Amino acid sequence: MQDVAVSASLMMKGNNEIYPEVCLTQKEYEDTVREAEQEFERIKADMLVKKEAHDALYAKAKPMFAEMRDAFVAQMTR
Repeated sequence: MQDVAVSASLMMKGNNEIYPEVCLTQKEYEDTVREAEQEFERIKADMLVKKEAHDALYAKAKPMFAEMRDAFVAQMTR
């Protein structure tokens, strides 16, 4: 994250080896950061819903694991 802030700072200042001209305003930077944070929160919320669904499915299947394992061992040792 620090590298991004340094790069953005160089872009806003201009007159340096990497960015000879100013190519990013403080407002553009702040808008982009705000949009990225909002998108992150949307993705995080979506992943939380998926994780809850996954955890519920796993909790439902977990009691069957021992039975399936025993059946597999019985089949392999015939």
